[in-house]
Amino acid sequence: MKSSKRYDIKVKQALKAVYNAKENHGPKIGEQFEAQVMRRVRALGPIYSRPDYLSLFEQFVWRLAPVTAALIIVLAAWAIQFDFASEFEMATIFMDDPISFNLIQQLVI
Repeated sequence: MKSSKRYDIKVKQALKAVYNAKENHGPKIGEQFEAQVMRRVRALGPIYSRPDYLSLFEQFVWRLAPVTAALIIVLAAWAIQFDFASEFEMATIFMDDPISFNLIQQLVI
Protein backbone atom coordinates (compact mmCIF):
# COMPACT_ATOMS: atom_id res chain seq x y z
CA MET A 1 0.00 0.00 0.00
CA LYS A 2 2.86 2.36 0.77
CA SER A 3 4.48 1.79 -2.61
CA SER A 4 1.20 2.74 -4.30
CA LYS A 5 1.09 6.04 -2.41
CA ARG A 6 4.74 6.75 -3.23
CA TYR A 7 4.05 5.97 -6.87
CA ASP A 8 1.09 8.37 -6.89
CA ILE A 9 3.22 11.13 -5.38
CA LYS A 10 5.98 10.56 -7.94
CA VAL A 11 3.48 10.63 -10.81
CA LYS A 12 1.93 13.87 -9.54
CA GLN A 13 5.36 15.48 -9.21
CA ALA A 14 6.30 14.40 -12.73
CA LEU A 15 3.04 15.76 -14.16
CA LYS A 16 3.55 19.07 -12.34
CA ALA A 17 7.07 19.33 -13.72
CA VAL A 18 5.92 18.65 -17.27
CA TYR A 19 3.07 21.15 -16.97
CA ASN A 20 5.40 23.86 -15.65
CA ALA A 21 7.98 23.12 -18.36
CA LYS A 22 5.29 23.36 -21.04
CA GLU A 23 4.32 26.85 -19.93
CA ASN A 24 7.90 28.10 -20.07
CA HIS A 25 9.63 26.22 -22.87
CA GLY A 26 7.00 24.08 -24.52
CA PRO A 27 6.99 23.73 -28.29
CA LYS A 28 4.49 25.77 -30.23
CA ILE A 29 2.02 23.65 -32.15
CA GLY A 30 0.97 25.23 -35.38
CA GLU A 31 -1.68 24.58 -37.98
CA GLN A 32 0.76 22.36 -39.87
CA PHE A 33 0.79 19.82 -37.05
CA GLU A 34 -3.01 19.83 -36.76
CA ALA A 35 -3.38 19.30 -40.51
CA GLN A 36 -0.96 16.36 -40.44
CA VAL A 37 -2.81 14.76 -37.52
CA MET A 38 -6.17 15.14 -39.27
CA ARG A 39 -4.69 13.69 -42.48
CA ARG A 40 -3.48 10.63 -40.58
CA VAL A 41 -6.86 10.22 -38.86
CA ARG A 42 -8.65 10.33 -42.22
CA ALA A 43 -6.18 7.82 -43.66
CA LEU A 44 -7.10 5.33 -40.96
CA GLY A 45 -10.64 5.17 -42.29
CA PRO A 46 -13.78 4.07 -40.51
CA ILE A 47 -13.82 1.27 -38.03
CA TYR A 48 -16.04 -1.56 -39.17
CA SER A 49 -17.60 -3.57 -36.42
CA ARG A 50 -20.48 -6.00 -36.37
CA PRO A 51 -23.18 -4.97 -33.94
CA ASP A 52 -24.29 -7.44 -31.30
CA TYR A 53 -27.72 -8.95 -31.66
CA LEU A 54 -28.71 -7.66 -28.23
CA SER A 55 -27.70 -4.10 -29.07
CA LEU A 56 -30.02 -4.18 -32.07
CA PHE A 57 -33.01 -4.74 -29.78
CA GLU A 58 -31.91 -2.25 -27.13
CA GLN A 59 -34.06 0.59 -28.46
CA PHE A 60 -37.16 -1.63 -28.47
CA VAL A 61 -36.54 -2.79 -24.91
CA TRP A 62 -36.31 0.77 -23.63
CA ARG A 63 -39.44 1.77 -25.55
CA LEU A 64 -41.39 -1.17 -24.12
CA ALA A 65 -40.23 -0.72 -20.52
CA PRO A 66 -42.84 1.95 -19.60
CA VAL A 67 -45.59 -0.06 -21.29
CA THR A 68 -44.56 -3.16 -19.36
CA ALA A 69 -44.56 -1.25 -16.07
CA ALA A 70 -48.03 0.14 -16.81
CA LEU A 71 -49.29 -3.35 -17.70
CA ILE A 72 -47.96 -4.75 -14.43
CA ILE A 73 -49.73 -2.01 -12.49
CA VAL A 74 -53.02 -2.63 -14.34
CA LEU A 75 -52.84 -6.39 -13.79
CA ALA A 76 -52.03 -5.93 -10.10
CA ALA A 77 -55.03 -3.62 -9.71
CA TRP A 78 -57.22 -6.12 -11.56
CA ALA A 79 -56.05 -8.97 -9.31
CA ILE A 80 -56.81 -6.93 -6.21
CA GLN A 81 -60.21 -5.81 -7.55
CA PHE A 82 -61.43 -9.32 -8.37
CA ASP A 83 -60.08 -10.87 -5.17
CA PHE A 84 -57.48 -13.10 -6.74
CA ALA A 85 -56.42 -14.37 -3.31
CA SER A 86 -59.65 -16.30 -2.69
CA GLU A 87 -59.29 -18.20 -5.98
CA PHE A 88 -55.72 -18.99 -5.05
CA GLU A 89 -56.88 -20.34 -1.68
CA MET A 90 -59.45 -22.58 -3.37
CA ALA A 91 -56.82 -23.92 -5.75
CA THR A 92 -54.45 -24.73 -2.87
CA ILE A 93 -57.23 -26.57 -1.03
CA PHE A 94 -57.88 -28.72 -4.09
CA MET A 95 -54.19 -29.35 -4.64
CA ASP A 96 -53.64 -30.39 -1.02
CA ASP A 97 -56.26 -33.15 -1.29
CA PRO A 98 -55.96 -34.57 -4.85
CA ILE A 99 -58.45 -37.41 -4.22
CA SER A 100 -61.25 -34.98 -3.43
CA PHE A 101 -60.19 -32.89 -6.38
CA ASN A 102 -60.57 -35.85 -8.75
CA LEU A 103 -64.00 -36.69 -7.32
CA ILE A 104 -65.22 -33.13 -7.71
CA GLN A 105 -63.81 -32.96 -11.21
CA GLN A 106 -65.68 -36.15 -12.21
CA LEU A 107 -68.93 -34.82 -10.78
CA VAL A 108 -68.60 -31.57 -12.70
CA ILE A 109 -67.92 -33.30 -16.04
